[in-house]
Order: sequence, then C-alpha cells, then structure tokens
Amino acid sequence: MKKKLITTIFSALLALALFCAAQAAVDRAGAQALALKAAGVAEADVRRLSVETETRGGRTVYDVEFRFGGFEYEYWISAEDGAIVKDSWELDPEKTLEMARGQGSGAIDEARALSAALTDAGVAAEAVVSSKVERDAEGGLRLYEVSFCTADAEYEYDIDAATGAVCGVSVERFSQDEAARLSGLEEQLRRRVVGQDKAVELVANAVRRGRTGLKEPER
Repeated sequence: MKKKLITTIFSALLALALFCAAQAAVDRAGAQALALKAAGVAEADVRRLSVETETRGGRTVYDVEFRFGGFEYEYWISAEDGAIVKDSWELDPEKTLEMARGQGSGAIDEARALSAALTDAGVAAEAVVSSKVERDAEGGLRLYEVSFCTADAEYEYDIDAATGAVCGVSVERFSQDEAARLSGLEEQLRRRVVGQDKAVELVANAVRRGRTGLKEPER
C-alpha cells in the first residue's frame, strides 16, 4: 500500500513538473509578443518584423527584429522560459543620416563617452570588469563604440562623439553558469599560471570582451 502511494505521489509530481515546464516554454508567437511588449510597441506599428530560432551561448533563443520610429530593435528571447537574453536598439539608416547632417563640430573625449554609457546603463565604474572605447562613424555620424562587461552582462553603446548622446544600446545577459565562469576567471587562470598576474588580467579581460573559450576555461 505504501509503495503504491509513493508511486502515485511521484507520478503526480512528475506530471506537475512536466506541466510547469510546458507552461514556461515559449513559442515563436510568444517570443514575438514578449519582444514587442518590452519595446512598448504594437505589431501593427512596426516594419520588417522577423522571428528566427538560433542557438546563442548554448541556449536556444528566438531572435526577434523589427523597425519602429527611426530605430532598429533586436531581442533574443529564451525559448526555455521567455527571459530576455539580449535587447538592443540602434538608429536605422535614415535616422543616422538625419543625425549626421545635424551633428555639430564639437567633440567629447573617450572618458566622457564611457561615462555617458555607464550613466545610461546605471552601472557604477567599480562594477565594470573590462571596458573598451573606440572611434567609429556610420553614415557620416561620428560615434564612439563603448563596450564593457559586468559580472552578469555585456554592454555595447554607440555614443554621439559630438554631444555624448546615446545613439544605440545592446545588453546581453549572461546565463548563471557563464556569469560564474566569468567572475572566477582570474582565479582559475592563476591556479594554472603562477607569477603572471598582469598576463592573467589581460587574458581574462580579452575573454570577457570576446566571450570566447568560456565553455572550456581550462584550455
């Protein structure tokens, strides 16, 4: 009798777990709806809407892209639970040309460009584990490309090189496993390379920027 009761309880729990898993999973239509809701726009108002299934960092995601109001949007929605893995927006070509024509001759330096990106992201300088700032230009619009990593996300910004205004943002959130590998990367390397702290720091920062080799940190 006791054995039968245990079997019944186990079966019920298994059925409940499978039901919850099915409820958490997201299909293409669900991913599209989540992306549009996050952007605060309606499907009828966007252009060039597309949804593709891709594998990113070992995760299956729906890559949702569309245009609205002079901007190009992209969202990676986890097929497993509907979480937003990455969200980004940038000026579309027409908006870029419009801003380029009105861009003044002023100029900010790299430090101010980085500061503008951190302020917009709400990230303190102390939380940044690596960063990079480079000059760029798109459609005649002078920009700084600012990228930085924290313990749990990677940020990329386009900053107007004349005014410091934000012209594009991309935020990709690390999975829990990836975040753990990144946060302990220096320690893992130091256990294998003794007395080379500077080299360890340079390699760790390069890995964070490029997000390469994360699945096999022992290599």
